[in-house]
Order: sequence, then C-alpha cells, then structure tokens
Amino acid sequence: MNALASSLIRPESEEFVERCSGWNTRIAHRPDYVVAARTPADVQEAVRFAAERSLPIRVQATGHGALDAYDGGVLIDTSGIGGVEIDSSQQCAVLGAGVRWQALLDTAQAHGLAGLAGSSPAVGVVGYALGGGAGWLARGYGLCSDMIEAAEVTTADAVQRWVSADSDPDLLWALRGGGGNFSVVTALRLRLVPLSVVHAGAIYWPMAQAREVLTAYREWLAEVPSDLGSAIAFLQYPAGAPVPEPVRGKPVVALRVCFPGGQEQAEKVLAPMRRIAGIVLDTTRSMPFSEIGSVTMDSPLHLPRIGYSESICELTDQIIAALPEVLIPGAPFIAMEMRHAAEGAARPSVGHEGMGYWDSPFLFFGMSITPDAETELAAANLGERLDAILKPSRTGTNVLTFLLHRHTPEGRGEVERVKRTYRPAHYARLAELKKQYDPDNLLGGDRNIPPA
Repeated sequence: MNALASSLIRPESEEFVERCSGWNTRIAHRPDYVVAARTPADVQEAVRFAAERSLPIRVQATGHGALDAYDGGVLIDTSGIGGVEIDSSQQCAVLGAGVRWQALLDTAQAHGLAGLAGSSPAVGVVGYALGGGAGWLARGYGLCSDMIEAAEVTTADAVQRWVSADSDPDLLWALRGGGGNFSVVTALRLRLVPLSVVHAGAIYWPMAQAREVLTAYREWLAEVPSDLGSAIAFLQYPAGAPVPEPVRGKPVVALRVCFPGGQEQAEKVLAPMRRIAGIVLDTTRSMPFSEIGSVTMDSPLHLPRIGYSESICELTDQIIAALPEVLIPGAPFIAMEMRHAAEGAARPSVGHEGMGYWDSPFLFFGMSITPDAETELAAANLGERLDAILKPSRTGTNVLTFLLHRHTPEGRGEVERVKRTYRPAHYARLAELKKQYDPDNLLGGDRNIPPA
C-alpha cells in the first residue's frame, strides 16, 4: 500500500467519484480502490497490489469504452500518462496510455503523417487501437490494431516490459485487437500512414428524405473508390449544439465521407449524391486529416448515454423502407449511422482475418442521450424496434470497439457479445493466450475474454 500512496485516490474524495465515471455518465463504477497512474511504475504497483489480493482490475483513460458499471476491485486511471513522440523516418509514434486522438493527430500532421483515427478525436488512442479501431480510413488502410508495432505493458503477474514481434510475438498478436485482456498497456509504438490531407465532410438533407438518400447511397456505393470511407447518418442535434445553424435543432439525414484522394476526383465521386435535391448544408472540403473530427461533430461532453450497434450483411430493401419509419423526428436518439465497412482497398493483416470487422459489410450504430428513466425506457424500446428491422440481415458478428453501453440484442450477455466480435478460431486462440497471460482473469473489464 505504501508504494501506491502517491497515486491512490481516497473513496471520501470528490476526485474518487470523478475518476469512477467518464464520457458516459450513466456508468459509475464502484471499485474498492482507484489509482490515478501518472507513470508506468504506478501501473505496475497497482497491478501488483491487485494480483496479490486477487482483485479484478479495470483500466480506463476516457471512459468511452465502458459497457457497464462494476463493483469492487482496482480501477486504474491511465489518463495521466501522456506524451507523443513522432519518428518521421520510421513513420511511427510512441505515445502514452492517456493520449487522446486529437493530440496524436495534431502532432503527426506537422510531419505529414496520420494515425488511423475513428470519428471522435476525444477518444483515447490506446483503448481504441487495442480493440481493433475501425475508422474512416479503414477501407483504405485497415484497422488501427494492425498498426501496433510494440507496446509497453504490465502483465497480470506485475511484470513490466516492452513487447514486440521479436520478443513476445504471441502477446503482441493478442494485443492487436484483443482489447485490455492481456496486460495493462502504458505506451504504444504505433505505425502511421503518409497522409496529410483528405476530402471529407457531410452533405445534409431533411430527415423526410431519408428513404430517397438511402436508396441513392446503395446504388452509389457500387461505383465509389475502394478506399473511400462513407456512411449515412440520421441526426437530431439539439438546438443549443455547437454545430452549423442549418442543422441545429433540425432532424436531418447526412452522407458522411472521408476520401484520401485528390479534390478533383472527390468532386466527381460526390456528384451523383449532390444531384439529390433539398441539400440544406454541404461541409465537404479538402482538410488536414487532423480536422477529421469535424465530419461527425461528436460531442465531447460527459453525458448519460445508451447505445446500439449491429453488423449488417447488406443494405436491403426492407432496411431502406423500415429505418425511416422508426428513426423519425422526435424519436429518442441523437445520432444513428449506417457505415460502409469491411474490405475495400485494404485487406486484413496475416493472422488477423478473424477480426469481426472483416465480416461486416455495414456497421449500424448510434446513441441516445438518456437523462431520466423515461428517456432510458424510450431508447430501449427504440433498440427493440431496430432489432426487428435488422435481424434478418445480421452477420452474427460485430466490432469490439463498436459495442456500446446498455443495448444488448436479444439479451445476450457481455461475454457472448465479445465472443461474437471474432471468428471462432481467432477467439479460441485469444482464450488460450488469456490462460497463459492472465489465468486468474483479472483483466479485460466488460470486454472480457475468459481463459480457455
């Protein structure tokens, strides 16, 4: 306990309560101990303390990944472990466990490089990368987890070391998409891509045109470049949201895009969708990739949220007809998105073909803000209606980082949800490695892979 004195947060302090929540305030953990780690040594001491007492370990930096609250054990908050260093010659970054995407994007931009970020720059890089990380550039460059070259870790036996393909190939393989199940990661060496400018943004129409837009989108996808990232989003930005006035407080449907090619080609690609009448706002432009968060304008505010996520085989006539009947103005959601996923120009890296992303032609996901029991119930009911629409087209898999809090289709438990984010053989290998590196199952939190 003495070794933890400087980083241990007392239960009677306000800071204890703050550290137990995060981006989704509906989730409030109730651990026995909170450790505010500022160095890898703090993490090592916290893991040793927990392992000696057989206490489960929960790790978080921003709280974006939390699926549910948990009781007891040790919560290690890694948000205080910062630092970003860019190696331009090797096109990679070394970054601490608390670094958020915006910090990495800004630093890499100055070197003409980019990380494979998701839609929200407020998300922590490490948790996102460990879970796979399927962002706007996935169809062109693959998953962020494939970019992990090495990691500084503390394993469940409280041993701290850097792991790489040379020193620990099995552990590195597990870290590339296995989440936080195999160690507490305090730093990553992450490969970057030579990209500084993309053509990105969104085109908005009134939500009443959703069926027309979805129909055109399906036809349009047959002709677009294989490295273009895109989605159709149903949006209801609050009247006070910091977004452009034409969409503030107005229900809209949007085409979201990110194209790593030139502006001239991008304009030709977008032309068929722009021919749909009724556009209320078009934000597409050539931009530094560090500004990619402007595509979705995700709120960084800490709010109570309920989510929904599914993997879909195809955009069927039934989905196109039924979604606009459910996602109507005033329905209990703030954003719902159908994203084009799976293989494009990119292919899965060798040994990681079993990641659920590669079996997900479309990813449908969204969020409801639920400040009270009434809106929580309404959001849950909306989820059930979405289940009924999407069930015939489910792939049966999902993506680990796209699993969202609360809504679990057909009542599947969290362990089963996690299992379905991998092909069976991939999951079986992860479970065997879990037995090797964490036999007492102290790690993994609510994205847990139990030992085989």
